[in-house]
Amino acid sequence: MAGASEGLGAAFAEALAKRGMDLVLIARRREKLAALAERLKSDYAVDVRFHALDLSDIRKIKDVLAKEDPPVSLLVYNAAFAPVGAFTDISEADLSRVVDVNVRAPLLLTKYVSGHMIRKKHGAVI
Repeated sequence: MAGASEGLGAAFAEALAKRGMDLVLIARRREKLAALAERLKSDYAVDVRFHALDLSDIRKIKDVLAKEDPPVSLLVYNAAFAPVGAFTDISEADLSRVVDVNVRAPLLLTKYVSGHMIRKKHGAVI
């Protein structure tokens, strides 16, 4: 679950935990992830692991997911980066981050996890 620290991402995580699914949560804010993970473990008796990572760093995320056993069978990508302000004032670095977080990361993570899902004929991407 990418982008799980608050809002819709946290709501998705809770809905899945309520259904008895073990979770791997990924987002930037460690404190929020830790609090959510502890609450979901306590409320729903599921295994919840979390990793505070920048979602634009695909290499680190793939390294984390490669160690998951069993492999991820449901990817929920609910992260976004949207700088606020006049477009002409937004830095090139921020515009590149928009592409990294909103386009590149979900595309590459879907490719990464879908191979296992296709082989097992089981899994989904949201």
